[in-house]
Amino acid sequence: MPAQLPNGDLVRTNLAQLKGQVISDSLVGKLLPNNELVQCQLENGEYRTIFQQNYTVIYSIRTADEIEAMLGL
Repeated sequence: MPAQLPNGDLVRTNLAQLKGQVISDSLVGKLLPNNELVQCQLENGEYRTIFQQNYTVIYSIRTADEIEAMLGL
């Protein structure tokens, strides 16, 4: 599924989806039970998540262990 940049250009990715979930061994792209999206992995190995409700956007930093526990892995 391609990602669209703010300027309209498309970036090809290798992400596959099934029932709205990313199929991958990576935690990036996973949707957590509280509708929090694992957005990216940071240089220190932790992950940034994003949650949006109306006009409020909340970013969080989580460890792989936290995310795996939330996903029941």
